[in-house]
Amino acid sequence: MIHQCPCGFATDDQLWFTSHQAQHVLKRDHDVSAMTVDELERARRDLQASLALARPGSMTSVPVMARVRAIDKELAQRTKESIHGPSWPRS
Repeated sequence: MIHQCPCGFATDDQLWFTSHQAQHVLKRDHDVSAMTVDELERARRDLQASLALARPGSMTSVPVMARVRAIDKELAQRTKESIHGPSWPRS
C-alpha cells in the first residue's frame, strides 16, 4: 500500500511514512501563549505523565515532546519578560 502525504512524500513503508508525518508535527507551531502559567504547568505535568506511559522510542512521544518544548519556551519567555520587561522588535 502506498502512503501519500499532502506535502507530496509517498512511500510503501509504514514506518518511514509515520516518521515523515512526525516531522510535520515537529515543525508545526504549538501556540500556548493564551494559557495561564498555572495551565501551562498543569499541561506540562500531564504531558510528562503521558510520556512516562509511552514505550521508549514510540512515535506517540513526538507530538507530546513538541508540546512540552512549546510550553517550556513560553514559560522561559515569560520568566525573561518578568525580569527584563517585554522585548520589542527594533527596526
